[in-house]
Amino acid sequence: TTSREIAVIGRSNPEVELKINNKVIFVDKDGSFKTSLDLQKGLNLIKITAKKKYGREREVEVRVLLKEE
Repeated sequence: TTSREIAVIGRSNPEVELKINNKVIFVDKDGSFKTSLDLQKGLNLIKITAKKKYGREREVEVRVLLKEE
């Protein structure tokens, strides 16, 4: 991408604790969430974790490359 900001939008189970890069993200009653992240030049790693109260944690990593024009 060439944009310095990226929107992270998704849906999860409503009862999970959701974190993106270790920052807690609010999840709506229907499980949807949305946040934006600032990107640094080069490769950016976005780590998304979701954990139910008594369940195991799931983790997804996404890599985004910021190219300057």
